[in-house]
Amino acid sequence: MKTALRDRLRKERGALSPKWILSQSKKIEKKLVSECEKKNAIMLYASFDGEVDTHEIIKELLKRKKIVLLPKVGKKGIMPVNVKRFNELKPRRYGILEPIGTRAHPANKIDCIVVPGICFDENGHRIGFGAGFYDRFLSNVKCKKIGLAFDFQIVKKIPPHPHDIPVDVIITENRVIYCNRKVYKSRKRC
Repeated sequence: MKTALRDRLRKERGALSPKWILSQSKKIEKKLVSECEKKNAIMLYASFDGEVDTHEIIKELLKRKKIVLLPKVGKKGIMPVNVKRFNELKPRRYGILEPIGTRAHPANKIDCIVVPGICFDENGHRIGFGAGFYDRFLSNVKCKKIGLAFDFQIVKKIPPHPHDIPVDVIITENRVIYCNRKVYKSRKRC
């Protein structure tokens, strides 16, 4: 089921026009910046392949003097790297922009992580690209986790696997979904 859903939604996302992606991403950016207003160290990902555009979000958070972190993927998994300028990102695996520096930031000092996904359900479960990098990384981090998606990427139900780590909030162009309210309220806020 996950593979079929992943393939279908990647195809739908691939059919989006760059102009539409940018206009809808701007709406998402405003909501994300508001959601993270009181956060200092924010980890994002560099978008590619029709994802919600995070490039402008990264630039905006840098302008606001936030500690902006991006993942550097290696053999040991994800390393959060502090980025001071957008031009510190270069294409790596699959053409995804990654930091060229190695200013590693302690995972336990991250206030908020923006997590990529091909789709999400309203309980915060997600389907990623299938490599498991984020689930392994998120299993060791205790902070707010936010998914970014377009509304069509919100599906009715994603059956979770034991290793899956759900997000706390999903932001789309039309809404902000607070997932697992009971779980989120009982967890220490980051």
